[in-house]
Amino acid sequence: MNKIQVFILVCNLCNLSWQSQLFKSEIKMNPLTRGYEDITVVIDKNLDSEDCNKILKDIQATLTGTSASIYKSLSGQVMIGKVTIQVPEEWTDRACGLDLTPSHYVGPGDILLSRASPAWNDQPKTLQSQACGKPGDYIDLPYPFISGNITRQTEDAIRDVFLRLRYGVWAGLDDPLLVTSQQYARCRGKSSREVVMKHDDFYGRRTVNFTKPSFKVTRLTTPKYVIVLENSVIMNTKEQWDFIRTATRNFILHGLPASAHLGIVLFNDAAHIAHPIVQLGDKEKSKARQSLSLQIKSKHNLSPSGGSCVKCGVNKAIEALGGSGSSLGGVIIVISRGQGSANYQSKQEDRTLENLSVKHQLQLFSMSVLPSELSNIDSSIENLAFKTGGESFIITDKSN
Repeated sequence: MNKIQVFILVCNLCNLSWQSQLFKSEIKMNPLTRGYEDITVVIDKNLDSEDCNKILKDIQATLTGTSASIYKSLSGQVMIGKVTIQVPEEWTDRACGLDLTPSHYVGPGDILLSRASPAWNDQPKTLQSQACGKPGDYIDLPYPFISGNITRQTEDAIRDVFLRLRYGVWAGLDDPLLVTSQQYARCRGKSSREVVMKHDDFYGRRTVNFTKPSFKVTRLTTPKYVIVLENSVIMNTKEQWDFIRTATRNFILHGLPASAHLGIVLFNDAAHIAHPIVQLGDKEKSKARQSLSLQIKSKHNLSPSGGSCVKCGVNKAIEALGGSGSSLGGVIIVISRGQGSANYQSKQEDRTLENLSVKHQLQLFSMSVLPSELSNIDSSIENLAFKTGGESFIITDKSN
């Protein structure tokens, strides 16, 4: 493994620490209730925390009215179902009048409740970077637009931008289709209603009774990380351990913010928690960072075992997260040789691990440092990474 490969490893580690926090929209329509679910509203940190209670009431009243407008305009076939509202990290339970549960959405969410936007005259706007029929990026909803009297016109305007977000249209349902319009140009002459009604949401066209949306209010918290590192002797077959060790220690010392929490699990045939999860603190003076980095020992301390039970390591990571107060929302970073050993697990055990990841809302990233011969690659952990919204990286060593 040469210096370029080490640089790639460090970059991948820092890149995945950022990716692990980026918001990914997961809006879906429940075919039984006909409600849009997993809608995330992120409140801008620049809004006044002392107004939290009023802001929450305003956004809930607005989206309830918007849901009724969607329901009516689409003949009772869809409505807003479940919404999560995330307040900024600094906002308190007292100001919001609620016991706030943690969440980890970084970015604008599906709907960003922002400060005043003079450039848009405080009007809501859907940012769209994809083609016709594809979801938009997010809605920018200036708070002044909903902070006064919420009228039917207010609700209809938000309905239109929401339908743009969901269905990738560029006009309201009943807007005239003009040859000079964006809708005509981007959707090849199809009206907004035509595009919307061809979406899979309307397969079968079933109507239901209207119900109000349900809301969950959370507070942004920095996610907890666990590095799950293989320390079998096989990780040094071509003298690559020193480079892996250097990259991992640099990531611990410099790659994560002071507010992040991190723990370490080492594994080979079995696994153990090498360091419990702790808050990292300042990059320059942190004893926690030093203590964690010292757990990544030299090649002389590698286990003589040739086993690689990645799933054992992931199970121990879940245990470490649970011991830190809450196992919810953790980010697991697996660094291994990416090849199975004789210690395979059954498909049932794979499903159990996947179910645990869903239960604990985990996000998994896999980084495999492979020898030149790409054989016996264990794809189950890579598959789990993708299923949890993470990524999988492969670094090959073709040096002689």
